[in-house]
Amino acid sequence: QAWMRRLCEVGVMIAPDERTLHTWIGAGFPEWGIAVAIPEEGRIVMQGRGANSRAGDPRVTLRHELAHLALYETMGGAPPRWFDEGFASYSAGEWGRDQVLASSLVLALRGVPRFAGLDTLISGGTVRAEQGYALAHRAVADIAALDPRGGLALLFRHWQETRALDAALRQAYGVTLDGFEDTWR
Repeated sequence: QAWMRRLCEVGVMIAPDERTLHTWIGAGFPEWGIAVAIPEEGRIVMQGRGANSRAGDPRVTLRHELAHLALYETMGGAPPRWFDEGFASYSAGEWGRDQVLASSLVLALRGVPRFAGLDTLISGGTVRAEQGYALAHRAVADIAALDPRGGLALLFRHWQETRALDAALRQAYGVTLDGFEDTWR
């Protein structure tokens, strides 16, 4: 497929320390970030052996960032941020994200935000971002669960045809994006 050929052209830059990582990425990168995919450039920048313990397993981080590039390439552009982060987390096998949800007093008190609110959480500080990533992961995992045998394959096929997530959900699973969001919340 075309996206697979494009992924062969990906540049991965390994920063020796956090300072270099931020220098290479530039302004706007969150202070808590450990890696970034820049789909328009086909580039991934991540911390190397000098990364702190929150960086986790570099293989998982690389899978997460590659998933961003594959999704961007497959969809022909940027998907909604919550889906992008949720898909990357789901694809990388970051199953520990559910633990964040299980221990979140804020979510228990305020409830689960709408998908647009996930984008705000993801852009927030460390704790808010963890919650946003965890919820985005859960949302994508729940979409995949709509088709236990095929996962997200049918969704992506329809999404490529329609170029709209709502239309793709309708065609793949017979549910609107708003309907799924209401049930999911």
